[in-house]
Amino acid sequence: MTACLAARDHSCRVVTLARTGDAPAGVEVEELGHLPREAFRRLAAIRRTARSHRSDRQELRYATGPDDPIAHVTTFHSCAAWRLSELKRAARSDTRGLRGRLRPAYLWAYFQWSARLELRMVERARKSLTRITAVSEALASQLRAHYDPSLSVRVIPNGIDTAEFSPARTEKCRSRAREKYGVRDNQFVIGFLGGDWDRKNLGTFVRVINALCKEHRDVVALVAGHGAPAPFIEWYPGLVGDHLRFVGPTTEPAEFYRALDVYYSASAVESFGLPPLEAMACGVPTVISASVGLAEFLRNGETVLLPDALDVAAAVDALRRLKDDSRVRESLVSGGLGAATRLSWSHSAELLEAELAESSRHRS
Repeated sequence: MTACLAARDHSCRVVTLARTGDAPAGVEVEELGHLPREAFRRLAAIRRTARSHRSDRQELRYATGPDDPIAHVTTFHSCAAWRLSELKRAARSDTRGLRGRLRPAYLWAYFQWSARLELRMVERARKSLTRITAVSEALASQLRAHYDPSLSVRVIPNGIDTAEFSPARTEKCRSRAREKYGVRDNQFVIGFLGGDWDRKNLGTFVRVINALCKEHRDVVALVAGHGAPAPFIEWYPGLVGDHLRFVGPTTEPAEFYRALDVYYSASAVESFGLPPLEAMACGVPTVISASVGLAEFLRNGETVLLPDALDVAAAVDALRRLKDDSRVRESLVSGGLGAATRLSWSHSAELLEAELAESSRHRS
């Protein structure tokens, strides 16, 4: 996003905990330095920095979350109050050990604090001190339901870097990517990427793969991201290894997508859902739930939409159809690339620029 704003002749300054690469031209990065990874310390550090850098009359502050207490435009990627309401109903797949038993209490405390930060931004929005955007209408509805039915929220979707995530690079690097993940050319590879495996419904993903592998022995599923594989290994010990592989976190998601034949997300609820869009941009057919935020921005034929994320039989049928029919895969590849072109960071930056301009006019 910042690179796109800089390309549109804006001067951008980014405050971050750790630099993840060279800054794009026109973007100044202020790194807070090494900090412990605990989420509470992260929030406190960013808020302290925001307070110490009071903006002058010419500077407009944009925040990708409610951490900056003086941001003029804030984009919400989740609703902590909604997460709190859902937390009691969330099933924990791993409660073994002290860390597993304490996780629900930790999440409760974290979302309580996050919800307070969100409420402060809502109060600023009521006073016209900040403008709130959300990455989907579903998320905007959650914010209104939990904070203020009359809250003004502009929907600005996440975008995709079509230079990094592209079918040309996928075709060029596909063999190397599959070699890295230990899959052969004659195997049909289904992928999943993400953390917070309980909320992202990885259990259903594993059940689907288990059912599919009973029919097709050449199916391999790769799961990338942070999580504890132990519970899933206990479910299907014969599945893990030959057909289900946990490959750990990755800093190169594009390379992961290049190894896949299909990307399947079993998440029932996502504010947006960026990994499926990244996979689509790489030319990988995708299967997602119709209830995730990304689905709001897709057209017919751009992906497979499952009406019920928990319906194992429907997901198995969709993946079986994709495996058996190359024409269906090719159609989805073409549709997915169209969606990725439409949902670019450049488009999102244009919408955000309009919000910043409106904020500037209000300040004047």
